[in-house]
Amino acid sequence: MWLFFAAVPTTSLDLSLQSGNEIVVEQRPPQELTCIFGQSIAPVGMPAWNPSFDVTPSTLINGIITEVGVVPFDSSLGYIPVAKYLLQPQHKELLGQDLASRCEQSCIPLPSTSDGSESRAGGYRALSEEDIKKYILNHTKLCSVLGIDAQTDLARLQVVEVGDGNLNLVYIVSVTSENNEESKAVVIKQALPYVRCVGESWPLTLERAYFENAALVEHAKLVGTDRVPEVFHFDRQLALIAMKYIAPPHLILRKALIQRLPIHSFAPHLGQFLALSLFNTSLLAVDGGSFRSQVSGWMRNNAMCALTEQVVFAQPYMTCEHNRWTSPQLDRYVAGIQADTQLKVAAAHWKNLFLTQPQALLHGDLHTGSVMVHPNPNFNSTYVIDPEFAFYGPMGFDIGAILANLYLCYFSTLANNEKEYGTWILQQAALLWNTFHSAFLDQWAFAAEKGVGELYPSSIYSGVLLEQVQKEYLTSVWRDTVGFAGVKMIRRVIGIAHVEDLESIQDADKRAVCEKASLIFARKLSVSGISGLKEGLKEGLKNVEDLNQWAQEVYESVPNGDWVV
Repeated sequence: MWLFFAAVPTTSLDLSLQSGNEIVVEQRPPQELTCIFGQSIAPVGMPAWNPSFDVTPSTLINGIITEVGVVPFDSSLGYIPVAKYLLQPQHKELLGQDLASRCEQSCIPLPSTSDGSESRAGGYRALSEEDIKKYILNHTKLCSVLGIDAQTDLARLQVVEVGDGNLNLVYIVSVTSENNEESKAVVIKQALPYVRCVGESWPLTLERAYFENAALVEHAKLVGTDRVPEVFHFDRQLALIAMKYIAPPHLILRKALIQRLPIHSFAPHLGQFLALSLFNTSLLAVDGGSFRSQVSGWMRNNAMCALTEQVVFAQPYMTCEHNRWTSPQLDRYVAGIQADTQLKVAAAHWKNLFLTQPQALLHGDLHTGSVMVHPNPNFNSTYVIDPEFAFYGPMGFDIGAILANLYLCYFSTLANNEKEYGTWILQQAALLWNTFHSAFLDQWAFAAEKGVGELYPSSIYSGVLLEQVQKEYLTSVWRDTVGFAGVKMIRRVIGIAHVEDLESIQDADKRAVCEKASLIFARKLSVSGISGLKEGLKEGLKNVEDLNQWAQEVYESVPNGDWVV
């Protein structure tokens, strides 16, 4: 295992910055790159990016070596607490008065909250609505976005907490309009150091905010800011992101589906998003060195991966205090699932793939609750939000996750016999996959034309051979998609976090019928495509049409009273 330390004399420390994002990187003259011995080697007017240095994220550094000792990376804080370390009694006396003073200023916590709660180590604390107002006014960029004056406009700010209660604090910050001007707003999202829906007994890293910010920025480069919200500001110490407010009548896709709205644009938009984001971060589009570097950085989001490993691949298949289900209607199904050897072997297979196949940069938690849409069918607007679980993993995990949520919505229509809308949901699932498949091949053709990508270089793979490897590659992605969809569905019915599509069904008996159908369908998906497990392969789940056909057969049947393997 390689360790990376930086040797830094304390005289070169700038403790006034909250994070490396505030470091100004000097740009060197472009002629240093475009000219040799006074002779131009680039077209006239060709711009060149020539930074004098780069900024290494602290998450990639094991520690900083100073003349008074080694300051280690603190995983509980998510950064290297230099000032806190230097102010320890055994070190403070070795510092000059000026540096000691700067360290003390750096360690001053924010003012206590209105409810009297204390700051956590490193200056972090959860911000109240009043704190958010003060924070906005202390940051020029945010004042500019909102069009306010930091000195006079405190009273015009309105802050409302709108989080779903699962993980984070989410605030909408708006400005009361003057002279009938359109009101401006931003979203402030702050990570909490624990799973919010459980409490402080389940701690969770604040560094997830760093990865969410990085994913939003990366996805904006790959798919554009018309598919992901633009980031205006990131504060690593407070685990806080300020981003574009997706204004009403936009709403969460899950809410739109529960209202049975025919949102025709989301499926092709998500298919395109998945194709662009997955292909262009894989070895199909980048060289091996760049890929390894990206994998190394993103795999440090291990706390969120560990959470997924628990709640998706482990807890539903064992007795766990966090599991919940419609009881007593589902009691025998849950007991059957936890005794289902074949299903548990399948879950372990998909968990192994999740852990060992860094295929592309994933959103990591893509479901109908992490997508925003516009209800007007003529208004083509879709945004993908909340990528705090982002990491490098198998492509099928992201695709399977969103399809799992669509199939859960499909089975929820059983409660009130809304078969017509259910059929429409199946059509959207097919459209999403088919759009992804087509757009993915388009990206592949473009990459082959440019001669990029480590895995299948155009100098070796072309014509019939290229078509063969493309078919095999996408067949593998489809198989993974089906399997991951199955385990994601199971965890949303009997695990810790459920879906409103089913939870909003008030009649427990009707809800249980929908959930039983979902679990029966999910089992077939989970065990399909596993080496040595032949169930599902006889009938065939070779494409999305096969999948929809099987979903319809389950929909039309009456679920058994007991779990059947």
